[in-house]
Amino acid sequence: MRFNDEPWDQPDAVEPDKVCLELRQVVEPEPVDLVNYPPHYLQSPSGVECIDVIEHLTYNLGAAIKYLWRVDYKGAPIQDLEKAEWYVHREIERRRRLAEGGAK
Repeated sequence: MRFNDEPWDQPDAVEPDKVCLELRQVVEPEPVDLVNYPPHYLQSPSGVECIDVIEHLTYNLGAAIKYLWRVDYKGAPIQDLEKAEWYVHREIERRRRLAEGGAK
């Protein structure tokens, strides 16, 4: 058994610390950029990123799509569906007001 402060004296074998470091580099994934590339927005089988779709919509529709887009990836699908529903209802009310000649 070798202790950390003892020298490695087997020149033909790979030093265990180096093996651990190499394994760690293979096993540990790259850090995730949750601000610019959140995984739940990039997991669509289409390969399309959510922002590329929703930036062309009104805020309410975009927010609803955002919650539907990530419904299976954030761990709270019912809550995400309820949030999407809330934004859809808000958009319906906004459009009703517009149709009646009211303010946006």
